[in-house]
Amino acid sequence: MIDWTVELHRETGQADPDQDALDTYLAALAAHHAAVSATPQGRVSPRLTISAADAASAVGVAIEAEEAAATTADIGGVVTAVVVADANTPDGEANWVRTPLLSLSEIGEMLGVSRQRASQLAHDHPQFPHQAASYSGRPLYEAAAIEAFADVWHRKTGRPAGKPAPLAE
Repeated sequence: MIDWTVELHRETGQADPDQDALDTYLAALAAHHAAVSATPQGRVSPRLTISAADAASAVGVAIEAEEAAATTADIGGVVTAVVVADANTPDGEANWVRTPLLSLSEIGEMLGVSRQRASQLAHDHPQFPHQAASYSGRPLYEAAAIEAFADVWHRKTGRPAGKPAPLAE
């Protein structure tokens, strides 16, 4: 197991987050040695220490802990970015990964396909990026990696050859 530093950015959509809610939020994240910052524009950013085998697992644990804390503190909004690095690396030398994470539904919208087709691409296409994390058992992918995939993926329309159309009833 490696210690990872994971920072999340939650856009709450509310100006100047409530101090009591922030105190509750921080208390709910105490097991992860959290520090929390908030902006008057409504961004809440916890920085957590997570022990995990790899960065993707650390991000998954951090997202689940942050979501539970946000629910407990009644802080709305969504996580829009994640930053992760090996906790033993000094900040100035860390290889930070900063990206929004996308669900299969969001990927489907981006590619102009259904969530099911996005899932099929994730499983079958050799150039589809690996998931960066998971949340409640659902895979999450880095937006930048999906954008790069969209640039090289050529969508083919119509039914694949050899697949007959379903019969009308």
